Amino acid sequence: MASPDFHKVKSEFDGINGGIKHTQLQVLDLIRQKKIVHTKDVVETLQVSVSTAERLIKKLKDNDWITFKGPKKTGKYELTKSGIQLVISRNFDGINEGLNDGINEGLSSEHTKVLKHIQKGFKTSEVAKSLQMSLSSIERILKRMKDNDWIIFSGPKKTGSYQLTEKGQRILNQQKSKK
Repeated sequence: MASPDFHKVKSEFDGINGGIKHTQLQVLDLIRQKKIVHTKDVVETLQVSVSTAERLIKKLKDNDWITFKGPKKTGKYELTKSGIQLVISRNFDGINEGLNDGINEGLSSEHTKVLKHIQKGFKTSEVAKSLQMSLSSIERILKRMKDNDWIIFSGPKKTGSYQLTEKGQRILNQQKSKK
């Protein structure tokens, strides 16, 4: 029989959004995988500001889902008992694939347009010009897509180009079928 704490934790997350933000789930899963041990890891992995990372971590600590163990310089974040129960109740096995695939639910029209341009073989600067977006915005979108394994870069740095992966193609096809 599950402890009362488990039911309390589980009931907090039932509902439309499950009561927990997507980024909080990502942080919990990355801590579970031991890929995040410090705030800077959250910043680098999720590409968020330091203040956003600190807020995410504070929320997770306030809810007693994570704790920091050890000295400030060499310690690390770990899941607490209730954090582990949350992970179990949310069935985090294979969450990376689920989260990455789930991102396409909120895929912006810009992301879809960029994917279509990559499919057609456009270079980064051509995508920016065609979509009338800054080069840095396109590069940021491309980095996220690359981190999510939607695209890969092949060829030399100057003359190579981005290409859709199977996952990127699947996401683009899902977007097309929604229309």
